[in-house]
Amino acid sequence: MSRARLSLFWALQDKRPAALRKSDRRYHPMDSDNAVASAKALIDGLTLSGAIGGDTWEQLELGRVHASRTEGPYVEVTLEAEL
Repeated sequence: MSRARLSLFWALQDKRPAALRKSDRRYHPMDSDNAVASAKALIDGLTLSGAIGGDTWEQLELGRVHASRTEGPYVEVTLEAEL
């Protein structure tokens, strides 16, 4: 059975004027557990596409999850397969 490690990095800097940021209702994870929860669709998509064998504890290891408010905005996903 192959195993994979998924690491996530959120760069959350918002460069828009303050007036626009206040009215924004888009999701911005505020801590790591919210960030991981928001990645469920990503993990399901990786599984359905065959990029990873599955999302069980035996098949998928969660690597580093971190965020920065001084870079971005973007999300960086690192997938290491066949551990």
